[in-house]
Amino acid sequence: MTEFRKNLITLVSGAGLVQAIPLLLTPVLTRFYAPSDFGLLATFTAFVSVLGVVVCGRYELTVMHAKNKVELSNLLTLSALVTLIGSVLIGCVTFAGADHIARFLGKSTLEPWVKWSALPIFATGIMQIYAIYFAREKKYPSLVRGRVLQSVATGLIGVVIGLGHYGFVGLLAGYVLGLVAAGIYFFRTLRWTMQGVSRLRLRVLLVRYRQYPLFSAPAALLDTATQSVVVFMLSRFYSSDTLGYYSQSHRLLIIPLALIGASVAQAFFQHASEQRRQKQPLLTLLNQTSLKLLIYSIPCFVLFVLLAPFMFELVLGKGWSTAGEYGRVVAVAYLVRLAVSPVSSVFLVVERVRVGALWQLIYFCCSFTVLTLVAWLRVPVKTFLIVYAVHEVILYGLYFAFARYVCKADDMKRLA
Repeated sequence: MTEFRKNLITLVSGAGLVQAIPLLLTPVLTRFYAPSDFGLLATFTAFVSVLGVVVCGRYELTVMHAKNKVELSNLLTLSALVTLIGSVLIGCVTFAGADHIARFLGKSTLEPWVKWSALPIFATGIMQIYAIYFAREKKYPSLVRGRVLQSVATGLIGVVIGLGHYGFVGLLAGYVLGLVAAGIYFFRTLRWTMQGVSRLRLRVLLVRYRQYPLFSAPAALLDTATQSVVVFMLSRFYSSDTLGYYSQSHRLLIIPLALIGASVAQAFFQHASEQRRQKQPLLTLLNQTSLKLLIYSIPCFVLFVLLAPFMFELVLGKGWSTAGEYGRVVAVAYLVRLAVSPVSSVFLVVERVRVGALWQLIYFCCSFTVLTLVAWLRVPVKTFLIVYAVHEVILYGLYFAFARYVCKADDMKRLA
């Protein structure tokens, strides 16, 4: 068995456990919390995710390019410092403008929590640094254990506080404390040495990899914001209950992306980087990875479309079949994303981040324009979701075409 497959199996099996824990606890949570509580949580986590993905300035991705231990220590330190500074700046804005942000999100009840959103944003940034660090060092079992800890803490805290019927606060506490628990575990498991870290080296690396905050960060911000447009539009133009139903269908549909997609993405990033260093072709790896993901996933998605309403009602309780109806409408969008998203790191591998950024800009503009217009027209929620699904299929098809183009061009240049 190749090292790539071993790492992939470790990540996939671990991610399966990470996803199984909240999945098993969901039937309990839906008895303690109303759909509107899940709607509020979806809005808050979407807000944190959008800012959390860029709080490191994307410098955490440069860890994969470290040529020696000294450079590795400097890149990790640089990433942590950028995360800290970014979190402080974000905290100043969110604390001062929490009321305006909450109203913009369509949920004024989130104002007191938006004020302190910099804390989970900082925790998210640290988690991202450690995820790349563990992947580079190929310490996948430790990475999996940290994520399992996060999942257990999030679920159990939500259940315990739910016993007191505190509403949305219980779900929020589980989310934040889960991040903190995983962050502490990562810090205690694998620390990097500060030997060789200096201001001069930090400045040199800050400038050398400036394309990451200049191009990759905006692209990642646009990508995450676009992925959250549905949540933001439902939050602003529809009821919290509607968003709660959608968030539960999304939570189930995202499992393949989290379980398989994210694991394949990390392994693909490491393997593609290694193949490029060894002057091996990347286009074949790209095509095979996406094709296998698509073929293996189709049966599961077909089964979901057929049984979703019945299963949601049976497992989550009376009234939750609505979530299944929403899920079957958008399932095809998640299928296409599962086949394409895991190989998107190829733009970083071949150092063509500008091409990836171009697609992100197109994706964001189309998503924001189309979905905002449809939501503003107050169309039925199912019509809104159909438009969203069609849009995703078209745009992710374009994304894969871009990925093939940069791979082919890089292969021809390196292997000619």
